[in-house]
Amino acid sequence: DHYAQYLFQGSVVSRVTCEACRNCTATVDPVEDFSLEISQVDTVQEALRRFTAEERLTDSNRCLCERCQGKQCAVKQTTIRTLPEVVTIQLKRFDAQGGTGAKIRKRVRFPEQLDMGPYMEGGSATGAGRPTMLQLCGIVVHRGKTANSGHYYAYVKGKDKWCIMNDERVSETTPHQARAAQAYMLFYRNPNPTRVEHVKQATT
Repeated sequence: DHYAQYLFQGSVVSRVTCEACRNCTATVDPVEDFSLEISQVDTVQEALRRFTAEERLTDSNRCLCERCQGKQCAVKQTTIRTLPEVVTIQLKRFDAQGGTGAKIRKRVRFPEQLDMGPYMEGGSATGAGRPTMLQLCGIVVHRGKTANSGHYYAYVKGKDKWCIMNDERVSETTPHQARAAQAYMLFYRNPNPTRVEHVKQATT
């Protein structure tokens, strides 16, 4: 379904720069969600900074440089190239080490408006010609101790109010209560969905 693809799919670019000759290689990959480590951060913005931070590759992690014809130390960085109409952020709450799936229960703060500009390729203020200031529209919460058990429910923002949706039960809530949730997934809407409109016209 092309409409769903363009609604949720963005892209990231990973660049590896050789420290010896400064040769740079770039790889672009599609992404449906941004999966962020949270064990050492308190906010989504901090997690995004870590996600897009430079990483030095040394020792056994050295990369094969085509220009140098051998393994060299290098710097790797992943940044966001394009944003979809709905940005999905997964907070990595479940510890994969040891296979227990134990849950990281800390609260991670997240804003109602999220500026993605600092995490874009080149620190751009726009992504693919569209605004990067996104609006929170949904929150998924996991209630339970491990990835193998528990219950999921959601906070969803309508036109002018927030609702909590828990199985068949739907009730109105406040923005403060929604943002106080121990979020597992966050959904941010691009307020200028030009690409979605274009795809709608192309596929109907």
